[in-house]
Amino acid sequence: MLTDFEDRNGDLVKHVYDGSSAVFQQIGKGTDPHYEFKGRNENSSDPKVVNLTNAIQEQ
Repeated sequence: MLTDFEDRNGDLVKHVYDGSSAVFQQIGKGTDPHYEFKGRNENSSDPKVVNLTNAIQEQ
């Protein structure tokens, strides 16, 4: 399972193979870009898993 990070347009920026199933999309502008939880990865076998450590590192 993996976490997907997408840009503002929903295009994939990065896959992180972390046992998670989250999808985060970049929001914010200028000096305040950050990722927000968008949902779960549709290919996940366990859609309940989210690895917050990797999400925080990507911020």
